Amino acid sequence: MALCVKSSHPSHRCYVVKLHRDARGARGGLRGRVEHLATGRWFEFVGAEELAAALARDLATEEGGQVFRPDPEFPRAPD
Repeated sequence: MALCVKSSHPSHRCYVVKLHRDARGARGGLRGRVEHLATGRWFEFVGAEELAAALARDLATEEGGQVFRPDPEFPRAPD
């Protein structure tokens, strides 16, 4: 059995979606913020279309070789 070194879900492509306190889904509108865990970049969105567009833009930046690496001095929240 060969070990596959390349992950199908690499950790540098992890995002967190934080919904705004007023988000009510389809009826009240989907809004919030999506954050790229590896870099800390975040984008606000209003609606599923903006969420998808923000993710697509971020992935396109990554594929273009312009990935922003996390700053080792960037303050992190305490564990």
